[in-house]
Amino acid sequence: ETFRRVFPTLPLPRVVHPALNCTAYDTPPNIEDPAVHVLRSTRRVVLSINRFERKKAVALAIDAVARLPRDVCLVVAGGWDSLVPENTEHLIELNAHARALGLSTRTIAPRSSDALALLPPDHCRVPTFIDTNILPDVDVLFVPSFTENQRNYLLSVARCVVYTPANEHLGIVPLEAMYSRVPVVAADSGGPRETVVHAKSGYLCEHDATDFADAISRVLAAPETQWREMGAYGRERVVQHFSLDAYAQNIEAVICDMLETPTSVSAVMGILLTLFIVCTSATLYLCATYL
Repeated sequence: ETFRRVFPTLPLPRVVHPALNCTAYDTPPNIEDPAVHVLRSTRRVVLSINRFERKKAVALAIDAVARLPRDVCLVVAGGWDSLVPENTEHLIELNAHARALGLSTRTIAPRSSDALALLPPDHCRVPTFIDTNILPDVDVLFVPSFTENQRNYLLSVARCVVYTPANEHLGIVPLEAMYSRVPVVAADSGGPRETVVHAKSGYLCEHDATDFADAISRVLAAPETQWREMGAYGRERVVQHFSLDAYAQNIEAVICDMLETPTSVSAVMGILLTLFIVCTSATLYLCATYL
């Protein structure tokens, strides 16, 4: 839709989707890590992974969870930089929003952060050693600037991943979730329309808290067999269509097709392919750096 709106006179190009480096998600989490120990919850975990930016619409996930029974913990994890004003401001905003809805909250301070004053007042630091005392469960747990080990742990315990941005680009988070065998609830717009298969690897929803809450409830209420089937379907979809091997095969197929087309068309497609590869590489780099 976006391509046709921006380039109405050009033929619709063949799409080569960005890839997920699947091997980065194959490492089991180290549960002896104190930074993982503080994430434990006796509740069912609903996970949101996004940078702390307003356009990510994470408040929608909080609004949805507020409509669910109090046996659910929403974990809001993502990129956070004390030098980026929007990151620090929006974390405070989300924390206040959750509390205004009557939800209990806690914020896990980044281990390397020297800007504790910029965190919500409910923050706690990661101990140097594992504390045998389990922290009380909360409704919303914020994890700014999470580590790779924390990410892998959260994906291993989550029952559902919510992805709230509207009209987002492809979005790497649904792919991370599906490869980790976790059903996804995402906005029915943008990239998730191409990654999430409705009712098979998750659910696509209107950008509305009630619709999101209903979809999350369906995932949480699904029998274990159905839940595992959704997870297995999502993982296989990522391997077949969004892995590095699939990416290489698709690029090779496009190049071979270009060699068989007339020169003028090949030139246009070559320019578009080059631009796409550059943009994709930049997107993957930014995701790896900031998400």
